[in-house]
Amino acid sequence: MTPSDYLITDESRLHDFTGIDETDLTLIHDRIRTEYGLDVSHLSSGNLLEILETIGRKRAGELQ
Repeated sequence: MTPSDYLITDESRLHDFTGIDETDLTLIHDRIRTEYGLDVSHLSSGNLLEILETIGRKRAGELQ
């Protein structure tokens, strides 16, 4: 995707950035775990705002 191909809002989800028939987010969860040291697979909605807030809390020292 190029930046002009999508719009991210507070309702955007990980599923918005996968293929229509692709429901497995394992690779995306693995990438987040690798890059940020954080498992977000428990966030079943895949909401980007929730994920980014969780990353922010970890960086602020609120999560281990």
